[in-house]
Amino acid sequence: MLSDKLEIKYEIRIVKDGKYGNENPKIIGGWDGMIGEILRKEVDMAIAPLTVTVERETVVDFSKPFLSFDIKPSIKNVAKEAGAIFSFLDPLSTEV
Repeated sequence: MLSDKLEIKYEIRIVKDGKYGNENPKIIGGWDGMIGEILRKEVDMAIAPLTVTVERETVVDFSKPFLSFDIKPSIKNVAKEAGAIFSFLDPLSTEV
């Protein structure tokens, strides 16, 4: 319904080589997987449980998860990072 209202055409598909994306100098653009498809402009975006690494972050932009909770193995660690519980509010301005 959203694509009809906004008059947007899209296609959802699985990455061609089935990989998430690693540096690969043998491939055009130097990356395989989803990251490579983005860099070669074969796709506009990738949606996946993709680990943000320093290498990937230097070549593509990642969105911040809108909601994530880290489950810590002990109460002691949770108490130290009590502010992390509200990390889902980070994308919002202080006025909101």
